[in-house]
Amino acid sequence: MKKNIVLSVIMLTYNHEEYIDLSLSSALNQKTDFDYEIIIGDDCSQDNTVEKITKYQMKNPDKIKLIAQKRNLGVVKNLLETLKFSKGKYIAILDGDDYWNSSSKLQKSVDFLEKNEDYIATYNNVLCVDQYNNPRKDFFQKNLGDLKQIQDQLDYNPIVTCSLVFKNIWGESFIDVYSCYLKNIKYICDLSLKILLIENGKIKHFKEYLSTYRLVNSGTSAFSAQKQLIQIEDEIQAYLNILDNISSNNFYLVKKRLQQTMYQGIKKIFISKDIISLSKLLKINYKTGHFKTIPFFKHCLRKAVTKIWNEKSQ
Repeated sequence: MKKNIVLSVIMLTYNHEEYIDLSLSSALNQKTDFDYEIIIGDDCSQDNTVEKITKYQMKNPDKIKLIAQKRNLGVVKNLLETLKFSKGKYIAILDGDDYWNSSSKLQKSVDFLEKNEDYIATYNNVLCVDQYNNPRKDFFQKNLGDLKQIQDQLDYNPIVTCSLVFKNIWGESFIDVYSCYLKNIKYICDLSLKILLIENGKIKHFKEYLSTYRLVNSGTSAFSAQKQLIQIEDEIQAYLNILDNISSNNFYLVKKRLQQTMYQGIKKIFISKDIISLSKLLKINYKTGHFKTIPFFKHCLRKAVTKIWNEKSQ
């Protein structure tokens, strides 16, 4: 008998051999009165991630679908390719190194969204651990309660993606809509998704710690600095994409946030003395036409230098 899939769990994996058991088990252990599927997009892992997933799939052939990419696509393309297979009215995203703490997480979210049509999504408090499952004390999640306006998300970004369950109000056109927000993005997919959701409905907050987010240290300091700069470029590009697609009511709020992100990016790059990355930021700025490049750059640089000088003087 053909199942009526109500919710699709989208799981992205890449070299998650050490964590996939916990992640996948937490998804399989969900107790629901509806049918759900787990769609796993593996981005050409070089370890035994796919082999482990295959064992789970053999035991749960009606529940798990594995899309094993033949080459590394990167986070964004892997996500979009995986989303193509989703059938659910609702979507939950769980990376292969994160996991859910409660077996009732999905049921709780769907129950609320079914009864409250003005809400498009739910999120909850999360715990944070490192690669050894030790608590990360440096992780902080702003507790804002329900999100009802875009300003809350722009200012505080309280939603951790592994806690998010949302209603796919776009149906089969969701990928086309979402793709417009992800142009030229390398890694950061969730920022645009959260803005897209809050533009189309309210987001419910559950106080329970229903999810755990894994924050893994990234090797050498040089690699970390390089990754940080890529993330800055991604965040700026994400806001530029949002500006191209967002309603006029929220345009200037997003533009203000983009200006703040540009300033923060220039400050970090100024400290790192990375001229190449600085030129990239200026190039992005010049192409968009959202700012007059030279005056805006001077303004950001002046603020950055003043901030650094004040910090060193204390």
